[in-house]
Amino acid sequence: MRRRALVEITFVLVAADARSVALAGDFNAWSIDSHPLQPGAVAGSWEITLRLPKGRVYNYNFVIDAQHWVTDPRSPFTLDDGMGGIVSSLIL
Repeated sequence: MRRRALVEITFVLVAADARSVALAGDFNAWSIDSHPLQPGAVAGSWEITLRLPKGRVYNYNFVIDAQHWVTDPRSPFTLDDGMGGIVSSLIL
């Protein structure tokens, strides 16, 4: 059985007033603790780089200060989450 190739992708969010930002998605069971972003090179930006298996669709959102769920403004794809919210989608 072959393993899927991994793709390195960097998620970036500009949230100048945030104290913390996390990435939650179907790749981490929507955990707001497992993938914290770090302050980026540009003032007010936050980023994280992940290696994810190619050939899948991933749904995710950013979580600001452990309570505000926001879609990725850089993602052209969003979906209704079936619970009254919207999630960003990424196709690798």
